[in-house]
Amino acid sequence: GVRTRSGALLKSLIAKAYRITPKAGARDQDIARKSQREFVFHQQVYAFFAAQSEEYSVVRPVDYFPDMLTLIVEKAEGADLGELIQTARYSLGGYFTRKAQLGKYFKRAGKWLALMHQGFAASAATTFEAKHFEQQINHYFERFKRAGGKVQTAEPIRQLLLIQLQKFAGVPVRQAHLHGDFKLRHIFVTEDNLTPIDFGNELAGATYDDIARFLVEIKLLEYGFALPVRRDLMRYLQDQFLLGYFGSAQWPPLLRFYYAVWLWAKWDRRLKKLATNRLIKKVDRLMQATGMKSLINQTYVNGWFKRELLAEIALLEKESGSGAR
Repeated sequence: GVRTRSGALLKSLIAKAYRITPKAGARDQDIARKSQREFVFHQQVYAFFAAQSEEYSVVRPVDYFPDMLTLIVEKAEGADLGELIQTARYSLGGYFTRKAQLGKYFKRAGKWLALMHQGFAASAATTFEAKHFEQQINHYFERFKRAGGKVQTAEPIRQLLLIQLQKFAGVPVRQAHLHGDFKLRHIFVTEDNLTPIDFGNELAGATYDDIARFLVEIKLLEYGFALPVRRDLMRYLQDQFLLGYFGSAQWPPLLRFYYAVWLWAKWDRRLKKLATNRLIKKVDRLMQATGMKSLINQTYVNGWFKRELLAEIALLEKESGSGAR
């Protein structure tokens, strides 16, 4: 932190350093450009929100050191939304009070993202590209198979998604500069303020991308154990977020399609999660030898994703059939 001569703490700062050694296929100059672009865009977003209500903010970008590929930013105050959700889910008391407070935070998050998309709108809307989504759907299907998933398990869902995407061909899609990594752990809240962080994945694209990815992250928190009385929490938080963004909790059908595709994209990762989780990794060989890992994948993991995706596709068929977009 920065201190006065008397030792009083003024601000806490964080240094974000990009990899000096690039990942496979990347070049040093690409990383340098990305880190510098993040700092410049962060400055622009900071200036934009400084002119808005104090309820919505961005941590101040302090400096950028190109020779070290390092950004210096103020540390966000408060707790992140992921931490607050876990507290609400598993605390022994005060659940409904915590739920109501979380609802306010998620509605505020929706308003923040809507403000950013409005303030950094792209030059013009484009139309929905069915071919692009067809490639994406097939790409995630190949990943599913490489993760050990069986073709007959996911192929019917792939076909249903391909049918749905044709209904949106040529539909206008609003474009903006996206946050690109708008996730629970990147959104800090206090009683009076909401502060997203980390603009390193900023890009121009469809606003539904930012929205759908965030909604999927909320949905995935249903995956796993939850007390019965608290199983409605994630749907409630999704509704509050949409209420903040759109002024209504109603899902536009095209947003639901984006959401279904991003949920589809997470399936293979959950099939592999047992092998990457640090706690379970220690007994991975035993689980492989006994067939336990395969059993869990073929029952719980596949069952959960099939059920949720089919439910979303059923809603898509109903909503897109009504002519709404």
